Amino acid sequence: MQQFFQSADMSEHASHLSGWDQRYDQLSNGPLDAALWVRDVGSVRLFRERLSQAAIQHMQLPRDHLNLIVPLVWPQRCSQQPWVLDGVNLLPNQHEFRTVTGAGMDVLGLSIPYAELTDLLSDSTLARCRANHAVQGVALASKAHQGACRELVELLMAPAQHAIKPRVLDLTARLLAELDEVPARTISFTTRQYIVQRCHELVMDAPHSAGNLVDLCKRLKISRRTLQYSFQSVADVNPVQYLRSIRLNEARRALSRHPEARISDIAAQWGFEHTSYFCSQYQKLFGEKPSQRRRLYRD
Repeated sequence: MQQFFQSADMSEHASHLSGWDQRYDQLSNGPLDAALWVRDVGSVRLFRERLSQAAIQHMQLPRDHLNLIVPLVWPQRCSQQPWVLDGVNLLPNQHEFRTVTGAGMDVLGLSIPYAELTDLLSDSTLARCRANHAVQGVALASKAHQGACRELVELLMAPAQHAIKPRVLDLTARLLAELDEVPARTISFTTRQYIVQRCHELVMDAPHSAGNLVDLCKRLKISRRTLQYSFQSVADVNPVQYLRSIRLNEARRALSRHPEARISDIAAQWGFEHTSYFCSQYQKLFGEKPSQRRRLYRD
């Protein structure tokens, strides 16, 4: 059975992909238009996700599954991002995963238990997938990529379940046929991802120190230039915008959970000393006032 979800809220949208335990933070300014199509065929999942705004995505990936992303539209201005736009991308074989996606993202996704693939993939390809600890891209010829996208969309939207699973598994095997020829990814981007992740964690632990980039540099023993370049290459925004956005997203969740709380108290909780500044930045990011969010959950 195919399911369709549409949402104007990042947290609501993230909750629709069951089994992934996702949390999304909106990163670019403006109202959100998010859509998700999901088809589960036994233990195999096929989905399409579309987001009008940039997002920081935190995922608890299904264990013992091969998780693939095939971009239809992937706004990406930084050439050092690891995603392959004309092919298939393997998500890391780890439970927790975080990435940044651009405004206008439109992707197809597959999640398949490794047990379903043992007779379809070579031992070396399976071992490479299981040992994968960073996003790995497998480039395809233009016609092959377009054909794969058409076939996945057709399978996702097909009116009946009959024969969908064998076709999905066969297509997956074809997409991964050249995986062993892909060179290992350099460590430099992984290091920059680690810097962004640690800053994210530190700010979540102590929101009031979010604006102190000098302190973050000292704690991570890196230069201001390295900090700036890491955020620019990983998230395509500067560290101030990124760290402010994650605090605004947490404040928005707090307004939904505690509609009776004062806006100034929630702002202060997430490191915004001046309520007027908090309100202006909140409205700029989400296209609504904090009072509108609170009123929505009061009613």
